[in-house]
Amino acid sequence: LRLTENQIESLERNHFTHLKNLQIVNLSKNRIRHIDRESFGSNEFLQAIRLDGNSIKNIDYMFENLTQLVFMNISENSLEIFDYENFPKNLQFLDISKNQINVIKNPNEISQNLKTLNLNQNHLTEISAFVLPRNLEDLYLQSNLIEKISPYTFLKKPFLKTVDLKNNKIAHLNENALRISSTKSDEKL
Repeated sequence: LRLTENQIESLERNHFTHLKNLQIVNLSKNRIRHIDRESFGSNEFLQAIRLDGNSIKNIDYMFENLTQLVFMNISENSLEIFDYENFPKNLQFLDISKNQINVIKNPNEISQNLKTLNLNQNHLTEISAFVLPRNLEDLYLQSNLIEKISPYTFLKKPFLKTVDLKNNKIAHLNENALRISSTKSDEKL
């Protein structure tokens, strides 16, 4: 379902109820400010959602029950807090760039299946180990306000291949900030 570049301002509870087999929805470049918590409640087969280019400020507990969801783009919105609990555990790709995120919450150290996390162009000032899922492969933190990378942030992330920290405020690195788990001798970093 493609509803891009329209004038949609909110998603209500009944908008997608009759589309039980909906797998992909693209609502990018609208004027969405509000999403009812049950907007996608009937869409258990939903695999991909694009909500980029809207004015969304809050996504608390809207997507965590979408167990088939593997792709989500919610970039270019007005989010200030990123909480892993708001996303399903099977999510593999998340683009949450170009928001106003200054806090990452991962209270239960959720070990999701998230492989790609794009947090470029937000307002993050620090990055630490407990906010990164164990299975992460690609992490994009370009153009934030990061000054500090906590020691051992990337340790015990055995699948991590890419970390992009370009254009931040890093002036000093702790000697253990970039420490990684041991790799195979023929494995590229």
